Parts: sequence; C-alpha cells; structure tokens
Amino acid sequence: MRWPKLVVGLLALGIFCYAFLYIWPWVGPVIARHPAHLLSAILDSVLQPHPDQGIGKYYPAVLLGSAAIMYVVISYDLKMRKRSTHGTAHHASGSEARKYYAPRSAPKFQRPGRALQSFSPGGSRQREQHYLYLGKHRGRSVALGEQQQYQHLLLTAPTGAGKSARFFIPNLLRETGLRSLFIADLKNELYKVTAGWLSQSMQIWLFAPTQPTISAGYNPLAHIRSVEDAQDFAETWVANTSKNEKDSFWDTNSRLLISAMALHLLATERAPAFSRVADILTTQSYEQIRDMLRTTRSHDARYIALQFIESMEKNERLVGSQMSDTGNRFQLLASPNARAVTSTNTIDFEEMIETPTAFFLSIPRTATKRYRPLMACLTQQMFAAWEQRGTNGIGCYLDEFTNLGYIPGYAEFISTARSLKVSLLMAIQNFSQLNERYGKNDADTIKANAVTHLLLPGAGLEETKYYSERMGDTTVATETVNRRGYGLSEEITSTQGETRRRLMTSDELRTMPEDQMLMIEAKSPALLLTTKLYFTEKQMVERANWPYQVTRVRPEPEQPAPASYAQGLPAAPHTRRQEPPIVVDGSTEEEEDDDQASQYIQPE
Repeated sequence: MRWPKLVVGLLALGIFCYAFLYIWPWVGPVIARHPAHLLSAILDSVLQPHPDQGIGKYYPAVLLGSAAIMYVVISYDLKMRKRSTHGTAHHASGSEARKYYAPRSAPKFQRPGRALQSFSPGGSRQREQHYLYLGKHRGRSVALGEQQQYQHLLLTAPTGAGKSARFFIPNLLRETGLRSLFIADLKNELYKVTAGWLSQSMQIWLFAPTQPTISAGYNPLAHIRSVEDAQDFAETWVANTSKNEKDSFWDTNSRLLISAMALHLLATERAPAFSRVADILTTQSYEQIRDMLRTTRSHDARYIALQFIESMEKNERLVGSQMSDTGNRFQLLASPNARAVTSTNTIDFEEMIETPTAFFLSIPRTATKRYRPLMACLTQQMFAAWEQRGTNGIGCYLDEFTNLGYIPGYAEFISTARSLKVSLLMAIQNFSQLNERYGKNDADTIKANAVTHLLLPGAGLEETKYYSERMGDTTVATETVNRRGYGLSEEITSTQGETRRRLMTSDELRTMPEDQMLMIEAKSPALLLTTKLYFTEKQMVERANWPYQVTRVRPEPEQPAPASYAQGLPAAPHTRRQEPPIVVDGSTEEEEDDDQASQYIQPE
C-alpha cells in the first residue's frame, strides 16, 4: 500500500516543520543557559503551553494528535499489508495491466451499404497495427498488439461457453484487411456471419468440400513440388487415417506407397486429380502397381517404391492386407463431393502472402471427422508454403483446433511461426483433445509456446486445476478464536497467523460468471476480463450477416474423374431457401443443421 506511507511521511514532515518553527525559540535559550538537567528543562519548556506565542499554545495537542494518527495509520498498514510468506500471487493491478490496454482512439471505418463486390488486389492497404480484442479490465479495453499475437494464444472453453460469440466473431468483424486470415470454421458459422464484412477489405476464399458447387478447389497433388513435399503429404494422410497410436508396419508401408504414387502421377500425368491416387490404389492389383512404379519415369518415385517393394517381398503373406489397408485410407474419395472439390486446384497459399485474403475452411460439424485427413493436409501444406516464402503478417483463427487433425511438425512450427509473422489463435474444448491428437509431449510444447492463455467458465477439472496452479499461491491472514469458561467467567482469546491458498481455486474458475474470462500471460499477473456477446454490441450487429456472393468458384473439370468403386455414394440434392440473419449464441453454438445446402448464396 502506498497511501499509508504517504500519510505517515506527510505527518512526519509536518511535525518536523512545526518543531523547527515554533519549538526552537524556546529550546534555544534553554540550551544557551546550560542548566544541570538539560533534557528535563527542554521538556518542561516544550510541553508547557505558551498562550502568548500564537499557534505555539496548541503544540502539545498537535504533537499528541499527530502521533495518534501516525499510530493508527501504521497499525492499519501492518494489518492490511499483503503478506509474502507463502506466496505473492495476485490479480493484475491497473498499472500492471496498462500494457494490454487498447489505444483510447478507435480507428475510423468506412462502411459501404452492401457487401456484394469482391476485394480488388490493386487497392491500397493500410499499415496501421491490428489489435486483437479480448475484453475489458476496469473499464478499459484489453487487446493484444501484433507482436503479442505472434507469440500465439490458446483459448480453452467447453461446448456452449461462447467461444465464437465472445471471441472469434467480434475479432473477425474488427479485421480491416491489414493482414491475410486463415479461418477454420469447423462449425459452419463464422463464414455466414463475417464473410460479408471481410469482403470489403480483402478477397474471400471458401473451401467447403460438402458444397462443391460453391467451393474453391483444393488438390493436394498440386502443392507437391519435391520428394519432401510428397513425404510430408503421405505422413499427414496416413497419420490421420490410422487407428494405431504407434508407428506400425502398415503405416510405414502406406507412407512409402502413397508418396511414390503421388510422385509417379505428377511425373506421368498432366494435373492429375487427387482421386487418381485412390483409383489406382483401390482398383489395381499389387503386381500392376509394382510394375507401374518400377517403370515410372520419376526417379524419386522409383527409389521410394523400391523400399516398399522390398518390404512386400520379405512379407509376401501380408501383401493383400497391406494393399487393403492402404486403399481403405482413401474411403473419403468415395464421396462425389470430395472427388469434385479435389479434382482441380484454385488455391494458391503464396497469394495469401501478397494479397489480403480471408480463407475460410468451412465444414459442418457432422463432417469434420470424415474430412479430417483432407483438412490436415491442407493446413500442413499451407504452413509449409509460408515457411518457404515468409509472410507479411497472417492471422490464423483456429476454432476447434484439434478437429483439424494431426499436423506433423506443428509443435516445431508453433515455436518458429513468430519469425514468420504468423499468429496462431487456437481454441480447444479441453486438454484431453490436445493430448489425444498430438501426444502429451507435443501437447505440452504447444501449451508452452502459447504465451497468452484464455479460459472461459465451465471448464473441466483438469483445465481449471492447471490454471489454478499456474496462477500460483497467495498468502492470506487467518484468525483463530478460542473460548474458555462459561457465562461471566468466559475468556475469549484470538490468535492471528498466515496460511497459503491458491489465488483462485478450481471451483472458483469453473463457476466464474458467464461474462468473465481469465487471461494469463507468461510474464504478468492474471487478469479477469469482462466479455460481451457480439450481438449485444451495436457496432458488431451493424457489421454481422452482410450478404456476400461467392466469386471464386472451382471450375468444372473437362471430364469428371472416374469413381473409385463400382458404386459411388449419391450426391445430396441441392436446394435453395431464404434464412433469417444468423445469430451465433454461446449456448447453442454446437447445434447444427445436417442440411448444408442453404448456408451460402449460390452463384448466379
């Protein structure tokens, strides 16, 4: 506490000045006479009132009153002073949180009437800093600057806590084209609410594999330019189609075969559709595939295939099982929708580096598990392209991060993404999802490399216990009252002491008010922020749900790729109907309509 020290200091200074001005005229003559008992003579002279000396007649009362005030202030300070015997954890004060406060002057935005025109790459681009808004602390908006965002953020919240309505949508509606965005919309709600606003300052890409008529095209083969790219693709696909946690014989051979087949197709066919990999692996016999890879004109494909063939020759009894295992990993391409969106490629990850782009990966919740291998490959190849070129600043809004699948090397990428000016804003429901997808070691690395952590109410025991321990211990005063005897002879005594407790217990974190959010930054005390649902703020409501017509659509191939199986799955019928404006509420954000046909405006 600073104010007790200030009060005591002022009183001491006042007493000193008072003594110098009014005591010295009486003390000086006494000292000059040199009496035998100098101290007694000085006290007698000082403590006696002097009515003829103006204010000096009040000196004894002033002295005793000032001493009493100092005693009270010092006693209060000692009693209320924060102890540090068992810990010094505390919530951030105003001065400690000041570095996170957003500038008081909000930027001015121009808003056209309707959002029906796509972004023009030739337009001007502002260079001011973009802030990521988190909430309010003591009435001031708390936001992270770009450098703080490059240190990454991890948001933990259970289903229905309001991750979209309190964090993702408000921040997407504040984006103004200062950087490109990758938005993992794995509940099919962010695109509908924010694409119209974002189209005013950047071009919009939509990859919606369940809606091929309006989706951009993504062909993983189009992004393979080297042996390393082929191996990374094969590793990602196998990791997200494997049921075994440990690297097995089947996984190793599948990686070899898939990477060799990808290199072979790129060397022998012009812009092969992705379904060609599945067609060959599911319709050709082992002998046909072996001969094909032995005679391919791709040296790299022959070299990798040789390892696969040698492994099969040593385990001839397992050839059938291995081919069946590898073919089954491409069950996704039995879907006409999946074959259509991967038949051509219109997505250029390097273009996002030069031109402000909002790239939506939009998949309904019910289809995320089925499309997980494709989503993981897209994310892995996108990150690899950024690593090779560097970026001018890209923000990744990764809602339901673990549903993107396992991305090989992500634990290493997150530690180097800061130098690439890539911010990773990850949201998960619980730590067990992260541990299951990446393993405990990589999950711990991901959590450690996210410098800023956010926690919404309702989290589970593991999450609340983790953040309770991370916030640390504080020292609190205790008082024990003892009673002895009865009636008039009763004796009451009290004993004061100190003890240790968590700054916030697991239960206190779990039961936070629904509009509160905990923010923990690596080098600062914890902050309790107040958040708002986006549809309760006038400015956000004005920007939400603007209509946007898809302009970058996957072109139809000249000849559709053949089916991987004799009988393919029938395509879902497409219908159009009008819907009211979308309102994403935290309590209903997980409810989805299985009919996805009406979620976008179809191109005319």
